[in-house]
Amino acid sequence: MTTVYALAVPARLSLDRFARQSNLHPVMVRRYVALGLLDCTRDAAGELWFSPPRCAGWPGCSGCTPTCP
Repeated sequence: MTTVYALAVPARLSLDRFARQSNLHPVMVRRYVALGLLDCTRDAAGELWFSPPRCAGWPGCSGCTPTCP
């Protein structure tokens, strides 16, 4: 018997995935976070995490969530 799992939108995006989805370099995304232009959360290791709708409206957003254009 084969098990089929439904695809789901991730609960959060890593820095690299957010940068890919928004067509920005990861360093530029870090700078926007430092300037307070982007909101994100940090995990225990200090890595940046973004919620999926945050990329909506950024130039080149490729529809990472159903709410993205």
